[in-house]
Amino acid sequence: MKRGIGLLCILLTLLSGCNSAVETAPKASPQVTAAVSKPQPPPEKQTGIIPAMIEIPAIGVKADIEKVGLLPDGSMGAPKGSKAVAWYEQGTKPGERGNAVMAGHVDDTVNPAVFFDLNKLKKDDTIYVTDQNGRRLTFVVRDIQVYPRQDAPLDQIFGYTYQNMLNLITCEGKYDPKTTERAERLVVFSELVQ
Repeated sequence: MKRGIGLLCILLTLLSGCNSAVETAPKASPQVTAAVSKPQPPPEKQTGIIPAMIEIPAIGVKADIEKVGLLPDGSMGAPKGSKAVAWYEQGTKPGERGNAVMAGHVDDTVNPAVFFDLNKLKKDDTIYVTDQNGRRLTFVVRDIQVYPRQDAPLDQIFGYTYQNMLNLITCEGKYDPKTTERAERLVVFSELVQ
């Protein structure tokens, strides 16, 4: 079982609900079993990497990646600086089947940060993630969505999928000095192509 799946379930339980169920089926003839069995996922495209750097040529991003986990409130940690990107290391590794998640700041309320131009990405733009040994994975943007901060679909962003996804998150919308938060979250969904 994937490392971190329990933590992800806790995260989803705290923030959006997580159902855990085990399905069992009675013994049946081979024909019935074949007709009702769930399709098996395709084989892994390739194994994941521990990411060290991210490059997004379309918006001029080249940044180091920090490893983060969960904060005491159950939310994903953020990068320490405005120029770094944070990878949720308790989840999926980039290149593995599932949703690898990275976050970066949009600004520091005065100066642009690493993901300031993330909203300018377009479908089919390229994202490169490299490990410390120089192994490089290529992802292509498939979708870009903006969600209210308290209503982001955590299961789609962090949950399991048969695809090899890399999801990038940043803040968007009006800044509230009382909460020190922006009103929305921008999510770029990208898929491994090589």
